[in-house]
Amino acid sequence: MKIREGPWTAVPPCGTALNSKRKVRRLTDTALHGAFGTTTFMAELRCAAADEEYMIATVTLNPAIDKSLTVPSFEVGKTNRGEVTRTDAGGKGINVAKAVKQFDADVYALGFVAGSYGQFIIEALAASGIPADFCNLPGETRVNLKIHDPVYGTETELNEPGFQVFPEHLQAMKEKIIGYASRCQVMIFSGSLPPGAPPETFAEFMKVASRLGAKCMLDTAGAALRCGLEAKPFMLKPNRTEVEELLQVRLRIRRELGEAARKLLAMGAEEAVISMGAEGALAARSLSEIRFPKSTF
Repeated sequence: MKIREGPWTAVPPCGTALNSKRKVRRLTDTALHGAFGTTTFMAELRCAAADEEYMIATVTLNPAIDKSLTVPSFEVGKTNRGEVTRTDAGGKGINVAKAVKQFDADVYALGFVAGSYGQFIIEALAASGIPADFCNLPGETRVNLKIHDPVYGTETELNEPGFQVFPEHLQAMKEKIIGYASRCQVMIFSGSLPPGAPPETFAEFMKVASRLGAKCMLDTAGAALRCGLEAKPFMLKPNRTEVEELLQVRLRIRRELGEAARKLLAMGAEEAVISMGAEGALAARSLSEIRFPKSTF
């Protein structure tokens, strides 16, 4: 197995003429480079933004309102008083859309929303200049609460499950994806599935999008991740904990992480990035080539 340290080879300058297929290759090359640093990835997003025909869509089926509270000396089982420090439109796909938009890339946000919190998300995306095309469902969009305790240096997260979806909602989203996939170079499917959505949901949506020419990227966990691999995504981006759960192994050293990446590729992913928090990320694009960040782990 060929194992290399990052970073990836630098991409050509923005003025280089490239067809759409090669632009997707370059963008994903530098997305992999993002495992080791962001400079080249930022430059490539600016290049993609300069191409009026280059379009990215994110799909968030279980968005959230991300609310952050600061609670000094937080105690379980007691009445705690704190201060709300941030309230943001959230969900992995929405966060991806906001990040991509920072580089003026042409990005659309698709998904489900519900209730007044769902309207907050749509308005927040509009304020960021991101076109949103969501199916509005009954119920209410979930709230994810993050409690930061500056005294003990801890963070506690409380995540709601989300609104209920039914087959007719999933069919409506499938039709929306069909409408966008033929115009997108990349479609990014991110986050958890809402209650009522079977674990095969992302896989079915990616198969449809791939047939229409979009390169599909997947960032999810659990059964949705396992089923999603059957659709052979162009890129897979789980974190180390999610891979450990998927493969039922502990990943502590490079050899174990490298073997896990090879298994992800063998299971269907064309390319894989395993994020590891402060340690960086591992990137693999073939069974014989795996690259690690420069680190001491």
